[in-house]
Amino acid sequence: MRSIDINPFNTIGIDSAQAHFIEVFLLFCLLEDSPPTNAEEYRQIAENQRLVVNEGRNPELAVFCHGSKVNLRLCGKSLLDKLMPVAALLGNAIDDPGYSLAVDVQYPKLHDEHKTPSAHMLDTMDENGLSFFKLAYKQSRQYQEYFLAHPLPADRQHYFENLAKETIVTQKTIESSDTIPFEQYLSNYFQQYKSDI
Repeated sequence: MRSIDINPFNTIGIDSAQAHFIEVFLLFCLLEDSPPTNAEEYRQIAENQRLVVNEGRNPELAVFCHGSKVNLRLCGKSLLDKLMPVAALLGNAIDDPGYSLAVDVQYPKLHDEHKTPSAHMLDTMDENGLSFFKLAYKQSRQYQEYFLAHPLPADRQHYFENLAKETIVTQKTIESSDTIPFEQYLSNYFQQYKSDI
């Protein structure tokens, strides 16, 4: 996972259900067989991304799934079905039903686009006559005011300040021990994705 969108309707940008779902998904990715990707699969992944970004709310949308075109909702259901045993495994290991619940609440979103985070965003923008930028700004200001009114206890503030200092020292140590320029590192990193293309 390269990046995760923050939840603009949550003070800290993510809630426990989202965190549980991400943990389930990452463990699933670790456990699931993942053969090397070839040029055609890369093309299909790029095409799926383009389709979902532009037409993701279309109930008839078909995407590539294991080489065949499949309805996006069926593809999503198939993935959620595969995630459920992983969620149960995690939940049973630490006696936390939140993992299964986090996956379970995704199913209705497949059949009702009004239950998706994007629908919530669009509805809020529409109801308040706001652009995306203005809504994001409004939410940011609201959370800024919240955190200014509820500062961290002094011991937690001190802990995080020290942690930040330690992190900077660690980063400088790692960077000073690098044996290749950053540009070469990036080139080497991206080469793995070009090996089969």
